[in-house]
Amino acid sequence: MINLMIRRKNFKWPVTFPHVDSVGKGMPLANTTLTPNYVLRSLIAQWCEANGIEPPKRPGIPRTSKATSASTPAERTKIESLLLKLTSTNPEDQRSAAGEIRLLTKRNADNRIVIAEADTIPLLVDLLAVPDSRIQEYAVTALLNLSICEINKGCIVSAGAIPGIVQVLKKGSMEARENAAATLFSLSVVDENKVMIGASGAITPLVVLLSEGIQRGKKDAATAHFNLCIFQGNKRKAVRAGIVPTLMRLLTEPGGGMVDEALAILAILASHSDGKIAIGAADAVPVFAILHMRSNVVPHYSK
Repeated sequence: MINLMIRRKNFKWPVTFPHVDSVGKGMPLANTTLTPNYVLRSLIAQWCEANGIEPPKRPGIPRTSKATSASTPAERTKIESLLLKLTSTNPEDQRSAAGEIRLLTKRNADNRIVIAEADTIPLLVDLLAVPDSRIQEYAVTALLNLSICEINKGCIVSAGAIPGIVQVLKKGSMEARENAAATLFSLSVVDENKVMIGASGAITPLVVLLSEGIQRGKKDAATAHFNLCIFQGNKRKAVRAGIVPTLMRLLTEPGGGMVDEALAILAILASHSDGKIAIGAADAVPVFAILHMRSNVVPHYSK
């Protein structure tokens, strides 16, 4: 039996495996080091890029009549009432309606389809530009929830949401900025959206959130950056926006809560010439060496 003890600063995780064998051959594994999921995704993306293969996509959810029929007449009446409030010139009505839609789309997967089919998305996109910060926050959060449904991603992009989401990412409240970053990540699952989001000016405010945000905001910005930087053109934009120095700070900040994410993004940037230059200029090798020593993954053999 092998008992693995992983330590990183204050992080301690014992993992015990009764049999550490190759699934295919049943032989003992030569290397039992655990690879973080972010790093594994980075390696897969780089291999696909190097071999001219499209990265694997998440399976889509087909549209079915079941989701539409799941809503009752009373629920449809309620949604119609909320739509009227969204179009109101009264900020209180807009705020309450956007807040209610945010909750409805959070709780129920069927609601995400029913509400989208009621042509709610263009109305929410319009609310991204209003001066009321709370309405902006509710609207972008509702769009985030709606984007969880695969069939809604195209509707959100077609409604012209990306520029509004980027504007909220730049100037919204901290929670709105976090949810804007998470929405961009969700939309960037579709490959063609990676290009559109990168061209919309999203990279720089994502770097700012990665630097200035609280832990949740940094996580949202990191996942968005990782997905966007799978597209080669976005790597240059990220490097020019100053992402490498920000990532180096995350590698050395107390607590180390962003180490895996920072390493994964650096790994994918390193496949671009600008990324290699920026990483070299940041004197990254000593930091990588220290992290390697601190990871301290040591197998202990016992009977």
